[in-house]
Amino acid sequence: MFAALNTVEPPILDRAIATLLEHDKTWYEERLPILEDRVRVRLGELSSRLGDADWLDDAFSAGDLLMVTVLRRLNGSGILENYPNLSAYVARGEARPPTSVLSMINWRFSLASHRPADKRPL
Repeated sequence: MFAALNTVEPPILDRAIATLLEHDKTWYEERLPILEDRVRVRLGELSSRLGDADWLDDAFSAGDLLMVTVLRRLNGSGILENYPNLSAYVARGEARPPTSVLSMINWRFSLASHRPADKRPL
């Protein structure tokens, strides 16, 4: 979860903001490749970490939910398609039924309700 929000998302967000707010600036065409290189560095690291696994930590988790959400920001950019395992990962995440996500959330809250009071929150 931390990797999704603090390592992978920042360069993706920088690129998205530049594309939305700076596309009319004279230096935009020079800056965009620099931003995209930063994204590619993080995607390369993530691609290596994922390898040929379905999920980042064996079973689908909240970390995967966040990571797929972050990676979806790249839809339409053409960048993600250079990482076939990440493209497949996003597709698997998008194909998850909403009920499985709700089940994971409900499971988390049921664990919290069964813990001794001195051990809350999870």
